[in-house]
Amino acid sequence: MPGLKRPIRDAVVDDGGMCAIYVAEALTRQRRKSEQAKKFSRELERENVMIRNRNSWPQVASAFAIGLGAGAALGLLFAPQSGEDTRDRIRGAAQDGVDELSDRGKTVVRRVRRNMADAKDYVNRSVSEAKDYVNDVADSAEVAFREARNTASSS
Repeated sequence: MPGLKRPIRDAVVDDGGMCAIYVAEALTRQRRKSEQAKKFSRELERENVMIRNRNSWPQVASAFAIGLGAGAALGLLFAPQSGEDTRDRIRGAAQDGVDELSDRGKTVVRRVRRNMADAKDYVNRSVSEAKDYVNDVADSAEVAFREARNTASSS
């Protein structure tokens, strides 16, 4: 095909073979375009979903406000006590919780102090035992050195 401008790579073929190569290249280009179109379509779909989600926030806010209002209204309708009594009950429950938390905190502090004292005693005993051991080793080394020196000087 003398009028074609595209070079044929890695092959020397007759006119029939060149047509097959060009057809294969055209099919490859078509496949790439199809893949690009699918990719573009997926991107458009994602953007449409994002736009739909952005436009739905007024509905979500409205539903939340309606639910909040309905809950408050039902709470007022079915409240078994007056507001003053309810506040006193809530205040008392909160104070009980604070008192219990304070008691537990004090208990934890006492335990920590007791455990710290036990740990301090343990460390002091261990240090004392280590000092005694080191002194015993030093005494033994000194005795061994003197014996070795006496043995060497008497020989």
